[in-house]
This record gives sequence, C-alpha cells and structure tokens, in this order.
Amino acid sequence: MTEPTNLENAIENPMNFYYGASTSDWYSGKTTNYNDYLWADASNNKTPYDPCPYGWRVPHNQGSTIPWAEISSGTKMESTYGIIFSGIGYWQAAGQRSNSNGANYVWSTNTSYSYMGFFWGAAPNGNEARKFEFYSNGNLSAWQTGMRDLGFSIRCVKDN
Repeated sequence: MTEPTNLENAIENPMNFYYGASTSDWYSGKTTNYNDYLWADASNNKTPYDPCPYGWRVPHNQGSTIPWAEISSGTKMESTYGIIFSGIGYWQAAGQRSNSNGANYVWSTNTSYSYMGFFWGAAPNGNEARKFEFYSNGNLSAWQTGMRDLGFSIRCVKDN
C-alpha cells in the first residue's frame, strides 16, 4: 500500500506492506517520521511494539556488543536456499521487500550470488536501522544499516 499511514493503522492491518516513503519508518508516509524507540527503548528494553513473543525480542546491541558479531561463515544449503551458521542454526534466505514498489527480492541477478537474506535489528542509526545480511556466496555483514522502510525479516532472540 502506498498511502501514508500511521502506527495504529499498521497494527490494525498487519497483512499490509507499506512502501513508497523511502526515508521514513516503515509504517509512515512522512519522510521525517522516525521512531528510534519502536522495538527497544533508550535503555534497550523491549517495548510493546516489538513483534516477538513474550520472552523473545528483536536483537539489539548491548553496549558495544553487537548481535551476530561472532558469525564469520556458514554452510550453504542450496536445496533450501539458506545457510546454517555455527552456534545459531539455519537461516532462510528470505530476501527483502522493496521500499519503492513492494516487490519481493529473494533471487539476485548478480552473478556472484543467487539468493540473500536480510534481518532487522532493533538499533536505529540516523534515518536507517541496523541489520544482518547474508548472501549465497558466503558474504555476510553482521551490523550494517538499511533504510527503515525496507521489508526485511525479523529473527527473534531470547530476551535476557
């Protein structure tokens, strides 16, 4: 859906994917609307808007400790389009949804990799937010940034 929205509308319509703002939070059409504390408050505590169930949360950095920092490589699973990472298990290459047209991009036309996975963290970084990403060629980035209105997956972690 491309019309401007708000958090309440997004909660009431959880099956809608909002796109078209490109410089705002995913649920807003306003280009200056950023909620740095949607999934984690200023002290990194889980908020009511964190989509993970009780006892679990969207990953966040704890001081200088970055989630996924220990990940260095994985074993590709070509038959299921994912990667098994030592210590944290299997991750599906879920791709991403476009912030300009809502299209789902799992497969790549890039000749160095064929599929990719992107997962949100709960750490804002200016008008972007932190994410974990991996590619079928084995490349990965543990704490890169992405525009907040891109459609990435969420992989919940156990809450402390």
